[in-house]
Amino acid sequence: MNFICSHCLQHCTSKKVDIGIGPYEFWGQRCIDSHIKILSSCCEADCLDELGCLITIAEYNNYEEDQKTERLIDIHNYEKGG
Repeated sequence: MNFICSHCLQHCTSKKVDIGIGPYEFWGQRCIDSHIKILSSCCEADCLDELGCLITIAEYNNYEEDQKTERLIDIHNYEKGG
């Protein structure tokens, strides 16, 4: 998947960033706020797909799994000599 930075509109790499407020307390209850977003490495702006749509966490996780699978297949083929 090719990522596009929503700020500079250039092709970019992406990263997961937690923009949540972290630990907090509400009426004596201790909690941790976590809000994961997919941001561009260049401008730390939202990442877009080839169609100009925002990348969701689910899409990004699927992309990561596909990349891992492709690497495992490449390793397997290399070990077989193919």
